[in-house]
Amino acid sequence: VSFLTYDDLMALLARRITPINEGDYRSFSTFNHVRFDCGVEGGISFLDEFIGGYLNDNERGRMAKYEIAPLTLWTGIITIKSNARCAITKAPLTHECYLGLGPSFGLRLEQREVVYGLFLQYQEWISQS
Repeated sequence: VSFLTYDDLMALLARRITPINEGDYRSFSTFNHVRFDCGVEGGISFLDEFIGGYLNDNERGRMAKYEIAPLTLWTGIITIKSNARCAITKAPLTHECYLGLGPSFGLRLEQREVVYGLFLQYQEWISQS
């Protein structure tokens, strides 16, 4: 018996299923899931392509100034997109809701400001891809 994660199952299905309309084949067959760091797994690397390629030196410098490591930003974006409130609203947290989260998340207010700004850039990057 073998088990697959949801992401692995979706990638497998995207490679194995052929759409009815030939025109849909190209868009259906590619399954580019953003992962923190893909390595040999494939997909889109958040670390390489967003942090290293999309953000400019000033934005990376701002992350360093506010002590926001790439993995911290990744976790912040996941929180903004998948907090329990998102299940109700079917949308990412608003700026105000994100800043209003309890201190258990572990970021100072000024760090959350930076993370939310970078989240908006991440959304722009995703829409351009």
